[in-house]
Parts: sequence; C-alpha cells; structure tokens
Amino acid sequence: MRSIRTKITLCLILTVLAGLAVSGSFSIALNYDSTMSTVEQMMSETAVLAAGRVQQELTAYKNVVIEVGCIPQLSDPNVSTKKKQAIIDARRHAQFPEGKYYWHGRYQHF
Repeated sequence: MRSIRTKITLCLILTVLAGLAVSGSFSIALNYDSTMSTVEQMMSETAVLAAGRVQQELTAYKNVVIEVGCIPQLSDPNVSTKKKQAIIDARRHAQFPEGKYYWHGRYQHF
C-alpha cells in the first residue's frame, strides 16, 4: 500500500504535467496560426512585387518589339542577314547601354 505522501506527490506531478501539456498545446497552436498568417501576408506582398516586375519586363520587351517591327529593312528580302543583325545589335545597344540585359534570372552579356 502506498503512503499518503506518495499519492500526493504523484497527483501533484500528474497535475503539473497535464498543465504543461495543455499550455504547450495552446502555445504550439498560437505559434502555428501566427506563422501561417505571416507567411500568407508575405506571399501576397511577394506576388504583387513579382507581378509588377513581370509587367515592367513585358512592357520593355513589347516596346523593343514594336520599335524593331517598325524598321522596314528587317522585312526587306534584299537586305543581307549581316545588315539585319547589325541593325538589331545597334537597337539592343541603344536599349541596354551597359552591354548586359536580364534574361532567365541572370544578367547576360552580349
């Protein structure tokens, strides 16, 4: 038979452990909820920034295509391929004076 002291100690330990388990569970749930809402907010902001960057890139490419499409020498069959390439290179150097452009996630040099 157990003594009263052992029974009281056992009940006290079980009560403390149950309280720790409950408070730990609440803490985990609150941290998870906070983390998920922070990640959701950050992803929304990142998507807006990425969409803006994509829009800028598409506008730049569209402008280059419109400009190149207005050059009659490029559609003339009598103009040599070397001359057409020289015209495109001159336009590219005018658009990207540093000699590099952004393509597929990294800077390309030409």
